[in-house]
Amino acid sequence: MKEMLEKVDVDKFCTIIESAVNEYPEHPEKVLGQWASSKERLFEMLGGLTYEEKFEEALSFGEISNKMERERIELYHKFPEVVPYFDELIAEDMLKNLHPTGKKISKFLSEQIIEEENYAVINEKKKTKREAFNIRFSKFYQSLFNKGIMVISIDPLDFLTMSHSKTWHSCHSTTGMKAAATVSYMVDSVTVVAYIKSREEEISINGVMIPHHNKTWRQLVHVDLEGVAVFNRQHPNQNDISARKSREMVAHKLGGFTQLGSEYTVTYNRGRVVESAKASESFLGYDDLHWYDGDVNVSRITLKGAESNSVIYYGCDPYCPVCGSVSLADEYNDIMFNPSSTIPIACRTCCNAALCDMCEETVIEFVEHGDQVYCSNCFEEYMFECECCYTLELREESVYVDCQNKTICSDCFNKHYIICDNCSEVVPDDSVADVGDESFCRDCAAEILVTCEECEDFIFDDYAHYTDEGWFCLQCFQTNYIICAECNEAVLADDSVAAEDEVFCSCCAGDILIPCEGCRINIYEAEAHLTEGGSFCEGCHREEAGVIG
Repeated sequence: MKEMLEKVDVDKFCTIIESAVNEYPEHPEKVLGQWASSKERLFEMLGGLTYEEKFEEALSFGEISNKMERERIELYHKFPEVVPYFDELIAEDMLKNLHPTGKKISKFLSEQIIEEENYAVINEKKKTKREAFNIRFSKFYQSLFNKGIMVISIDPLDFLTMSHSKTWHSCHSTTGMKAAATVSYMVDSVTVVAYIKSREEEISINGVMIPHHNKTWRQLVHVDLEGVAVFNRQHPNQNDISARKSREMVAHKLGGFTQLGSEYTVTYNRGRVVESAKASESFLGYDDLHWYDGDVNVSRITLKGAESNSVIYYGCDPYCPVCGSVSLADEYNDIMFNPSSTIPIACRTCCNAALCDMCEETVIEFVEHGDQVYCSNCFEEYMFECECCYTLELREESVYVDCQNKTICSDCFNKHYIICDNCSEVVPDDSVADVGDESFCRDCAAEILVTCEECEDFIFDDYAHYTDEGWFCLQCFQTNYIICAECNEAVLADDSVAAEDEVFCSCCAGDILIPCEGCRINIYEAEAHLTEGGSFCEGCHREEAGVIG
């Protein structure tokens, strides 16, 4: 236990708790002692607080086809008008090179699937059908291939932040409806957190930026140290590759611990998995496995040779991580089995109940913005987190960026995006072409602009000058080229030949010009004075004639 506690960043643990409830923990050793005592054998199994592996994997063609078929069924219920176009939208790109572009998806949606007049609010987050489908399709696409660093962890910090990300949150976040469940999982003897580390090493909790692993995907795993593990729901979306990797890593560590080896069989949720793991009677929050009975997110592994058929009971009664003197199970016993109830991470006293300024309800889960306090429902209705700068702003001032499926604040929109002056599409400002005071998206730029070969500036193709060397703007063209007075072709100034007030290309000059034998200046052959001494210009001819005379 001592070795485990020495490895925990207690200061960061306290900072995370404080950011969630605005109270600094007085006795973190109380709940951390619970954790160390219960997780001792899992610590031995992992060989430390965490075990991680780097991976990169994609689904097979057959697996992709099966996922597409399941996706069609889901789409039929939620977006029936999209189903006829589903294969057309993804088949060519996805099954050949796994790389459809967001712009192609958005363009397809706008042109063929959901027209403007059919926009309708379809869920509590007030997204339009196009927005909702775009989000769904993005999650589906991301589930087909994945790479990163998978981590299996019993670190208290990973339990507290298991549902905090820069791009997604769930009810098990420290400020969510089931916040107490994070501590309950943390102090039980069976649960580990499997997650994929993002490159981002910072997360936001209640507006406070915390230096810790940002998670792009995570899953709770309940481990029977006799050789069985049950893998809970995946967040923020189902990813077969990530789930497969987490099973492999748990099997590897569990197999070494039990001396059974890492070979295992997999059972997906068809009723049997739910029977293999159940919330303990003192569990805080809801039972994620049972609320979603039948969800293919859930799976179980059984090591070859394992004989354990017992039920894995997960969840435990934690102390309040702030004051350390109250059992959260005792504090919230009246609401703990109601799935719609809010169960915060601290006791009622420590979590600082507040009055929502919008609905005037007393709440223990709230968000502060400026001098306003919002309950979670009012926050969802009136506020949003900018997906660019991650600040909280009024929803009425939000801007939805279709090309990147983001909702951002107006300041970020003005800083990082432009509206194409040709097609009026919104695009990132680093993917545009500028001509004077006008800006164009890449597609429009390809149609109406060319790049000057000399200065590399964009120019309208109607105003560009073309030569064998490519396109040039007027200034670069006039600096480097001349128009032959005979054939009207553009030639490099260095390759031109001048005669009197006119300039010719070398070909034309060879046909119509000759050098004067006297001054060596190029003259028109037709106007030259031919003598026994050669061809002369008018001036040299006079001088030559005078000498002879």
